[in-house]
Amino acid sequence: MSVVGALILSIVTAVGGGTIRDLLLAPFQPAFWVSDPRYLSLCVASCVLALLFLQDFPISSRPLVLADALSLGAFSVLGSRAALARRAPALFALLSGWLTASGGGMND
Repeated sequence: MSVVGALILSIVTAVGGGTIRDLLLAPFQPAFWVSDPRYLSLCVASCVLALLFLQDFPISSRPLVLADALSLGAFSVLGSRAALARRAPALFALLSGWLTASGGGMND
């Protein structure tokens, strides 16, 4: 994979679910990462660090699975909380949490 491909993939997986959630909750307002460029900066920095250092330090799958499970839980709570803060119905808040976690969880 090229560096550009890795950057695109890292950005989409980081903000995809939150972007879809924001578009469903407020279709005519910009997504969270458009309003605050720090999100994209964090995505780019994380991708560059991973590309530079992961080749020298292989990671075993167990810590990676644990980190993934913890982040899925945290991002589903944050996604549901964001929907409830905008007075969305409970069912949509539940689906919003699922979408945010599975589609890319970084959010405001």
